Amino acid sequence: WNNFYVWDQCHEEFFQQYRPSANYVRVGYIDMADDGSGIPESASTFRIAVFDVSPMRRTLSTSLGYSAELEYYSEKIFKEFSSDIAHLAKNVKSVTILYKQKRAGNKIRISAGTRSWLGNLHEVSGITNVHYGVGASRLVDECDGVISMPFTSTAIIAREKGKPTIYYDPMGKAAPPCDRGIPILRSRDELIQWAQNILKESKRAVRDNMEA
Repeated sequence: WNNFYVWDQCHEEFFQQYRPSANYVRVGYIDMADDGSGIPESASTFRIAVFDVSPMRRTLSTSLGYSAELEYYSEKIFKEFSSDIAHLAKNVKSVTILYKQKRAGNKIRISAGTRSWLGNLHEVSGITNVHYGVGASRLVDECDGVISMPFTSTAIIAREKGKPTIYYDPMGKAAPPCDRGIPILRSRDELIQWAQNILKESKRAVRDNMEA
């Protein structure tokens, strides 16, 4: 337990708070587990992957000693995040949103009402759900941009692969652990502008390759 494999300096500094004498080896991003599930096909050739963090229902967070009001990964913030992603899906044409939950809809963590609400939201907004068993790295490879809840490693994976990537914090409550050079957006307008910009860049790159 004296050797720790970490992504970068920021990751190392976080663990040094608890194990200052450990030996740290920086290895870059670490691939997540992948059960081989298929990635859904889409009508649009331009795709944005979205990675959430499963919310923690009030009864569970209280039993673990968290303050429901202060806990960032609450159902309230989860719904704000998901609603804004749905708004993006409905308002930016020619883009397919591939939404991957961090884990299965665990009944202990997520209330039945929230699970039902999320399913209805995705259906009416045209969001494509991706099986939670699909590896984050593989999904990033198949997409043109990546949106992550703060401050998950999927944004780091996307950055290392050269994909446009952001954190989306709809409530403006998440304080970054360090500056990794990944933008943090906090409004629907910023989110739409970002998606439109990377869509334009993608179209420009395709056009330039055809003319070359």
